[in-house]
Amino acid sequence: MAPADRSLLASESIWLLAAAFAPLLFNVESARHFEADKAVVIRGLAIVALAIEAARLVRGASTSRGRMRAFLGTTGLHRLAMTSVLAFGASLLLSTALSVAPRMSWWGSYERRQGAYTAISYIVLFAIACARLERSRIERLVSVLCQSAVAMSLYALVQVSGHDPIPWTTDVVKRPTSTMGNSATLAGFLVVVTPFLWMRLADAWRSRSATSSVVTPVRRGRLFELLGTHLMLLGSVFVLGQSKGWFGEPLRYALAIAVAVLTWALRGAVDAAERRHFAAGVLAAAGAWTVLTMVGVLGGGSSVSGALVLTALAMATVVFWGRQRSTREASSERRSRDATSPWTRRGILVGDALAVVVCVLVVFLTQARGPQIALFVSLVAFWNVKTFLANERRSQSRRGLRRIVGLSVQALLILGLLIFNLSTSPLARSARELPYVGRLGKWLLLSEGTGRERLLIWRGDAYGSGMLGLVTESPFRSMVGHGPETLKESFARVFPPSLVAESSRDLSPDRAHQAMLDVWYGQGLLGLIALLGVFGAAIAMTIRGARVGDERGRALSTACLAAVMANIVDGIAEIPSTASLTAFWMVLAIAVAIPRTDSSDDPAPRLRAVHRVWGAVLLLATLAAVAGWSGNVSSVVADMHFHAGHRYAGDARLPSLVARCESTLRAMEAAPREDEYPADLGSVFVLMSRHQLGPHRRRDEPGGSRCSRIFDSSDREGLLLEGRSALHVAYRLNERSKDRIANLAEIEALLYEATGNRAHLEASLRWYERASSAAPNDVRILNHRASALIAAGAEHSSTAEALLERSRRLDPGFIETRVVFADLLLAERRMEEAAAAYADVLRTSPGTLRTGDGSRFRDVVADLRAAGDFVRPLEAALEAYLREMRGQLVRPAGEEEKRWLMDEIDVTEQMLARIRAGERD
Repeated sequence: MAPADRSLLASESIWLLAAAFAPLLFNVESARHFEADKAVVIRGLAIVALAIEAARLVRGASTSRGRMRAFLGTTGLHRLAMTSVLAFGASLLLSTALSVAPRMSWWGSYERRQGAYTAISYIVLFAIACARLERSRIERLVSVLCQSAVAMSLYALVQVSGHDPIPWTTDVVKRPTSTMGNSATLAGFLVVVTPFLWMRLADAWRSRSATSSVVTPVRRGRLFELLGTHLMLLGSVFVLGQSKGWFGEPLRYALAIAVAVLTWALRGAVDAAERRHFAAGVLAAAGAWTVLTMVGVLGGGSSVSGALVLTALAMATVVFWGRQRSTREASSERRSRDATSPWTRRGILVGDALAVVVCVLVVFLTQARGPQIALFVSLVAFWNVKTFLANERRSQSRRGLRRIVGLSVQALLILGLLIFNLSTSPLARSARELPYVGRLGKWLLLSEGTGRERLLIWRGDAYGSGMLGLVTESPFRSMVGHGPETLKESFARVFPPSLVAESSRDLSPDRAHQAMLDVWYGQGLLGLIALLGVFGAAIAMTIRGARVGDERGRALSTACLAAVMANIVDGIAEIPSTASLTAFWMVLAIAVAIPRTDSSDDPAPRLRAVHRVWGAVLLLATLAAVAGWSGNVSSVVADMHFHAGHRYAGDARLPSLVARCESTLRAMEAAPREDEYPADLGSVFVLMSRHQLGPHRRRDEPGGSRCSRIFDSSDREGLLLEGRSALHVAYRLNERSKDRIANLAEIEALLYEATGNRAHLEASLRWYERASSAAPNDVRILNHRASALIAAGAEHSSTAEALLERSRRLDPGFIETRVVFADLLLAERRMEEAAAAYADVLRTSPGTLRTGDGSRFRDVVADLRAAGDFVRPLEAALEAYLREMRGQLVRPAGEEEKRWLMDEIDVTEQMLARIRAGERD
């Protein structure tokens, strides 16, 4: 095989891996199982792709002006598409350089890693793919996308059936998440790929009775080669996604290299018959390996070693058979490889139909309204283009009848959906509560639920202006953007408190649930205009491609148009994921490449004289490896350390805290630029400080680790100072985060409580003031600041009362505000009012006053009793709450509700016992 051919195959392996890894990869050993790890792999593949292209240039690959012209496009639409993509990339770099947080805009947030680095990686893969794609490579790329969609859909059906071997924390039976971690992002990827399944189903239907396939001829060698390679890829990703221990991540990258090498090996055989039968052996071995290892995983892992042994035997046996068969066949006249039997065509038709049914079914099982709308819109686009543009050979009467029937069905469906959404009849209201199909009647429901939540994020309320306030607050920022991935920190300033009623107080949106609004915020109007140019050029190119060119090109263009429409519509109310963005850029590459390809493969460019430049190639490979580790693999390794420690989250015992501390320190060493790790380390030191409350420190714990030595050599103040140092590191890495500022305020308050040094209290008040400026509508910060002011003395009471009044207006139902207000009354020695306020809290939620070791409740009871007989209202409130809980326990309830009721009764009885014990004393 010529060197140029190998470089092209290497590039092809990269985008095929991206198309498969983006939807299928997940890592159960990482704290972020899905999005962040997928983005890291895409970035690593982009680096490898750039290294391959640089190596081609170093080795003297010719880049003629004609090929460059073909890459950029010879028509106005192609030039518009490429210009829009280049403008979009330029706006990314500009907005990152001018970002309010440049480092975060480049690397991406901890949760998603969708910064400029990842976005540029999409563009790199798109550029290389659309420059190298030929018709056969387009077919292989479409095959990988379709196989990935079917594989993840089958896993989603396993989840719905209740047989998922992985114990996810979310309910994957009611709404499957598959390998995406979120039902909406799962459906968002499927609706982008499903049009290609429709295309294949339509082709299989048209060729069911033909003497040869309408699609590219079904050659056995090509079929074995394609299915063998990618079946092994899909099965391997599924199995390795569940790998336990530290070997999982290296195996993923080794798998990427192995698949690339296998791809070269399959195409490197000199004799076509030998290649075909060698591919048959790979298919059999890969099928055996995939099936047996998946059975082993589902059965607990006991069959994995046996699967590997059987795989080796299958590989050796079938490859030996293939070589013997190829030797005999090479000496005889070959039969036509283009002919397919009727049973083969029927089998293809049934398989394509099942693939469509499975993917569409999973879209509805996810109950994600945005993707469901996108699926409907893409189907309408696909059908109309096939009906009005791509059927020139049909008779005029048949074409007119098909158009009338199609438009009538579409009109009826649209009318039925509108009635289902707008009707107020009892039948329609009850139908909207049905599982899976009921959400079809809630597309236009914006007064409650997720619809109202999105509206609040977009336009805010009376106290917070939401996304529209952010993107229009400054003409400069409106034009160039705030920088990608910085929304979580900026949104705190315009947070609408009404959003709490629709979600939770811990919600801190990092996306607008509207793709174009996200681009406007991150990249400004420059980026938004460039993105609209990309969309417009893609739609115009695919419409034109559906009208002209050969039959296969028209079919591919039609599918690309439907996929682009699905991506646009899905982005109206959902969050684009790594998988859907990768699929979109691959679809765009296909759309750009279709007009310059025909049904045959383009000849590969030849190399000029190759000189001895292997040193330069090795240098490029080394630089690519260093860049891949420092920016990608190291973050995955760090997150695996972090996840190992977080298994102890919720366990306040000292050995667990020490283990968690050690894991977090290792994560910080692997990824020193990540602010999440030192922030968590600070909270661990705070928890460890609670074990140093007594005069004698515990020294019976293991003292070999760093964290154990810190604990043994420090008192409570020392541990809190260690925590403060860690939180300062987190703050320096992300100074705009309201959480990082609030954490520093809280730990200064704890230091004041531990030492009585007012310098710590004053520092706490300063940090709380900054936190209030960063998040003026955060009621938790307002309440904690009010608590610090109460501790500062009576001269700050009026300010604390004003803060609590604002907190009450922003979130009337927040019980913590009532507790802090009762603390204020107690500090002002208004005992009767304080007792009534505490009793009001106890009638609603006694556990609010009994946090941690219960010292807060003891202190409140002691203060009220010392001032007189003011504990009677508290006792009466607890007795009333206890009667209510016991009454609920008598009624039938689920096991989880019963456990909660028993816990509440136990807590209430302990608090009553505390009050009565004080009365006896």
